[in-house]
Order: sequence, then C-alpha cells, then structure tokens
Amino acid sequence: MIEQLRQFLETSGMSQNKAADRMGVSRSALSGYLNGKYDGDIAGMDKKAALFLEQEGDRAELKKLDIPYVETGTAKKMKGWLGLAAWLGQLGIVYGGAGLGKTTVLKQYAATNPLALLIEPDTGYTAKVLLQEICHALDLSERGNIHELTERIINCLKRDKKSRSLRDAHRILLIDEAEQLPTRALESMRRIHDKSGMAVALVGMPKLLLNLKGPNSEFKQLFSRVSVKMELGEMLPEADLKQIAAAVLKTNDEAVLQKVVKTAKGNARKLSKLLLIMDYLLQVNPDVDLNDNVIEHAETYLIHYVFEQMIYFFACRF
Repeated sequence: MIEQLRQFLETSGMSQNKAADRMGVSRSALSGYLNGKYDGDIAGMDKKAALFLEQEGDRAELKKLDIPYVETGTAKKMKGWLGLAAWLGQLGIVYGGAGLGKTTVLKQYAATNPLALLIEPDTGYTAKVLLQEICHALDLSERGNIHELTERIINCLKRDKKSRSLRDAHRILLIDEAEQLPTRALESMRRIHDKSGMAVALVGMPKLLLNLKGPNSEFKQLFSRVSVKMELGEMLPEADLKQIAAAVLKTNDEAVLQKVVKTAKGNARKLSKLLLIMDYLLQVNPDVDLNDNVIEHAETYLIHYVFEQMIYFFACRF
C-alpha cells in the first residue's frame, strides 16, 4: 500500500501535506509511514491509504461540467449596448440584480474585442488601486499619486486614439461590479472619460445608480455625465434560461427544461450551480436518467446558496 501511495503522489503531483489533510492524519505520521519509520498502527494507516486512493480515483473519473457561454437574448442586447457606448464614446451604466450573467457577458465581450479593457474590482478597491489596475492593463507605470496616475492614463488614451484609424478608435473601459467603488474612484472614471474621450461602461447592481446620484443627489455633476444606460431588471427571461439549459444539458425535452427553468427562478448563476450539481449526480449515478427527481435532488443542495444570495442582494440595495 505504501508503494501505491508513493506512486500516486508522484504521478498526481499532490503534496504529502495535502494528502495527509485528505486522509485525516498528521503530516508527520504520513511522512513516517511513507519512509517506513511509522511506529503507530500500520494496519490502520493501510486502510486509510486504501480509502484515500479509492476516493481520489473516483474524483479523477468525474469531470466537472464546463458551462459554455450562450448567446442569449439578454447577452445580445448587452453586447449591442456596449458596442453602442464604445462607438459613441459615452459614459454609460448597466445595472441589474445579482446572478444575471453581467460578468459573463463582459468577459466574452472583452475576449472578442481587443479594444475593450476589462477591470474587475474587489470590495476593498480605492480610487488609487483602481487607477493602478488600469495602468497595469495599459502597461503603464503604477507609481504616483491619484492625480499622476489619472493623467498618465488620460495621456496614454489620447495618444492611442490619435494613432488609430477612425474605424478603430473606439476603445471602451469596462468596470465590473462598479457599485463597490467609492465615489472618488467613480469621479476618476468620469475625469478619464471627459479628458480622453474614451467610452466607459460602469456595470453593477442597482445600488450603482444610487452611488452615482448620491443619497441626496449631491453628485449631480457625476451623474450628469452618464449618457446611456441599460437596465436588466431582477430576473432573466425564461427564454434565456431555457436556451442555456438546453445548450448545457444537450436536450430539447420540454418537461425537463421547464422544470430546470422554474427551479432557477430567473437567475443565471443559480441555473449554473443547479446544472453543475445535476451533472455530478448523473455521473455518480450512471444508471439514473435525467428526470424531475434529479432536478429536485440537486435543488436541495442550493438552499444555502439561495439564502446567501438573498443576503447579498439586500445588502447591496440598502
């Protein structure tokens, strides 16, 4: 058993520490076992090693479902809106509920449009950190204060715009989850847009709209620069969800698709999680066909996920 375990670690590249954690033994005990110096219960360790190898074998046979990008009606509209904002060189916003696929569309748009620059802020982003990220994406120096960083970006974009043909001059800066940005960061995006003429798309939750206006409309100058907007609402159309489910499940079974769509409740993120769990259940139960029982069983694993999404949704709105 020791030799089998050694071979597995060598071929899989898994560290001894990780293997020990998964086996539920101390790292020193596993090291001693592999080196023939373990003075504990050898038979017990053999059993744990055998169980570990069996579980890892099962894990290797399972393939995680790859959720492909599906060009739904909403995705087409959002990509069309991004193209319009880029062509007009406008500052615009896209906002809607959580889990509608906004980030997926942004990534797809950026991947297929070399003139699009996608920035994905974290919750702790300050104005300076955001500007440094943009500088990094533009291969510019990230040193300096907020003013220096902003001017560096503006000058780069101006030069870039002049060097391109009229047809190719329409760059766009995509800021995902923009509702997380502080007001100063949003002001920096406005300044970059105003001074460089580059299109900027701020994408996020409905709270983004409030952040741009201010609780008492104190940010009128900032919001007045927003020229185009797209509201996605709180749920995706049933046709979009059905299109995604059909592409992933490779089925046109109307009853199955309706059940999946109903379970997803208008949320693309919940749909993706549901499909991943369904695929797992079908892999570990190869004799079971795709039916309502599989869908309902998969949904039971989503209870905590839905609860967490509700908390996040209300936290972002208030």
